[in-house]
Amino acid sequence: MNCREFQKHLDNLLCARPGDETLAEMTHHAGTCPQCARDYQAALEALDSVQLSYKVQPSSDLKERIMNGIVEVDSVHSVETPVRRRSRISFMKMAWAGGVALALTLAVLGLFGRKNGLESGFALLAQARAAEASLYSAKGFLHLVNEILVQPVADPDMARMRWTPMVSLEANGKNRFHQLALSAKPGERYTVDDQSWYDPASGRFVRVLSAGGNPVFANAFDGTAVYSLGTNTDKPLQVVRTVVSEGFERPSSPAAFLGIGAGLTSGLDEKNEKLVTGVENVILDDGAAGRAVKVATPANDAPGADTYVVFTIRNSDNLIARVELVIGGKSQYVIRRVRSEVVGAPKTAWDLSDLKIGPAKPGAAGSSVKITPDMVESDVPLRQMVEKADFATYVFSPDPAGTAPRQITDILDIVSPPHRGFAVTHCAKDGRHVVLMQSYSYNTMLGPMVKTGRLVYQSPKGIKVWSGPKDKWLAGILLQSARWAIKDAPVENRTGYLLETPDGTFPALAVNGALSDAELHSLVDSLVPAKNVLEK
Repeated sequence: MNCREFQKHLDNLLCARPGDETLAEMTHHAGTCPQCARDYQAALEALDSVQLSYKVQPSSDLKERIMNGIVEVDSVHSVETPVRRRSRISFMKMAWAGGVALALTLAVLGLFGRKNGLESGFALLAQARAAEASLYSAKGFLHLVNEILVQPVADPDMARMRWTPMVSLEANGKNRFHQLALSAKPGERYTVDDQSWYDPASGRFVRVLSAGGNPVFANAFDGTAVYSLGTNTDKPLQVVRTVVSEGFERPSSPAAFLGIGAGLTSGLDEKNEKLVTGVENVILDDGAAGRAVKVATPANDAPGADTYVVFTIRNSDNLIARVELVIGGKSQYVIRRVRSEVVGAPKTAWDLSDLKIGPAKPGAAGSSVKITPDMVESDVPLRQMVEKADFATYVFSPDPAGTAPRQITDILDIVSPPHRGFAVTHCAKDGRHVVLMQSYSYNTMLGPMVKTGRLVYQSPKGIKVWSGPKDKWLAGILLQSARWAIKDAPVENRTGYLLETPDGTFPALAVNGALSDAELHSLVDSLVPAKNVLEK
């Protein structure tokens, strides 16, 4: 076996494990070629890292070696096989970063604590959420100062893809979810300043995030109108005023859009025993005692998993003092509470009239921080999916047997912004909920790999069904991404497939339970282009 043949088999490793004879030849070749040996080790470790297995216990430095291996593989082969190599490497990173994105935006974090000799993790987080809510009943103007510390990482793609949810209050009284992109250069660190003022008596508030001395996000309410810093990246930032709609009511939970965990803690009353993986005593930066609750993402919830969020809770007041996101064993960013105090008056006007908006200096630390609006829109109409998608989308017609009518979620494609993705969800009476996920990233990243799997069915309309060793893993991510609609956690015997349509798209299908061949065929046979349904 030569290097070219070795790399061909290596590309297939993530979707279809080669036979014993081929593996033996690969092992022999790796023993004679140092570069291929490094590629092989990185691929095997990456494969283990996304496998839902309770038998593998990675070593403490495993992911550091994986990430280093990925960088080496990418740089060495970027000229020889740019398309194929990028697809494989990007899929690994999508599994970590994209999977986390789904977990933190759609599935949120369903938590249930296990006893670890300390208090249950779920109880601690529930107490912390209650303590955060109580802050907003203070007498006087509440002033909160948080910092987002963007950590330096070596991997350029991971540095570029980092983000956190950002919630704003709209003029209709509802919350709106955005993406705060925290892009950086490899090795770069910077700080985003987050300040807010809240008046419990009137419900007025103002919140401003700044990076490099310039505002990147602002949201305010002066009693009659809601103000926001425009999020349209095609135009210069400007303050937009919208008079509140008829029937507007003051939000009962200011912490949902002003709190340190806003966008990350909205599912604390959901129960999923696997996700809280540890609670330990810690010392905070100021020397105070606290407890750190480690929460794995649904995309990577096996013991030893290294993609997780850590909520650090201060013992003295039960407030969340620190939130840290870790991907691939590397800290990506830390959100920390710097100060909470009652002041005489806010320093920024309720209508943002004194907000100084200046252009970010190119190349300055934090200059690439920006808001992408509408990270998630739940229960959108079919027309919105058809009109916003830049690829052919499909739906089931009629609805799958025993399920409720479709619910469509419009999602920012985290891996390939500003493209959108769409989750079509059908809740089932028997708990076998159906989710069809379609996105630009799935078409471009999973598509080139799908044919290395096994073709299990082709419908009369030409839709192919592919199966591979990662079916259950992918199904878990899809089902978690639809938790807002279906509520139930993914079951052990869940079913997943990748589909290939005549339009050249690659939707992913998940069912929360076992599926017979006849049921699979009926389900796939009912798939039709969404535009055809819209035209009826």
